[in-house]
Amino acid sequence: MATQSPKVNFNCPEEDGFFANQQQCDKYFQCKEGVASEQLCPDGLLFKSNVSYPCVFPQEVECLTRSGQQEAQPTEDCPRQYAIFKAADAGPADCGAFTKCVNGRAFQSICPATLAFNTRSLHCDWADEVDDCDAEGFLGFQCPAVEFGPSEVGKFTSEPHPDDCTKFFICINKEDGRVVPRLQGCPAPSVFDREKGECNENVEEVAGCENAIDANIVAAFRRRADDEQQRRESRLAELRSKLQG
Repeated sequence: MATQSPKVNFNCPEEDGFFANQQQCDKYFQCKEGVASEQLCPDGLLFKSNVSYPCVFPQEVECLTRSGQQEAQPTEDCPRQYAIFKAADAGPADCGAFTKCVNGRAFQSICPATLAFNTRSLHCDWADEVDDCDAEGFLGFQCPAVEFGPSEVGKFTSEPHPDDCTKFFICINKEDGRVVPRLQGCPAPSVFDREKGECNENVEEVAGCENAIDANIVAAFRRRADDEQQRRESRLAELRSKLQG
């Protein structure tokens, strides 16, 4: 919670709201009914206007000339009381784990499988979108050699997963000329068809993947699709009858 100081000499631009301190990035003014008080964000957080709670992590703020900041209050595991960071000793293929400090306590977290922690956005992103992540090492897949033209940035090929019929990789041509993988999953109950380069609901047509999905699951999805198709046809027939009547 932000630390509040007594009322100060500050001309409120509006009756109510939060406004930046021009010298210190983690200080701000709060105006209530035209009366200002100066507040200090918790250690490690910085002021950001136009949000419901004005103290956010540094990656979300551009301080510009407001370079001042309170002295850090580190703990054994945290550089500041509030912080989010990737472990300093993590290698380029160790992309999913990160640490979040709250009130000086460190909590270890990990992104959902195949996603990597992005230190710029503080979100879990595709590994190929994270600058310091080796997407191939992280995903354990190397894209085949593919030549893309200079105007084909963002183009991709689809490649089968070596061990899982229900998944596949897209190999994306990046701006720097690298071709890197991104793991994708086929919608149930389909498998990746390497001949067609796409997911195929007719699993029995895909060599080597005929038994990748339990037959009862496939049958249940097909019954549901048939039932839905019958409902659509019934509603359409009813609508036509009303229009004709």
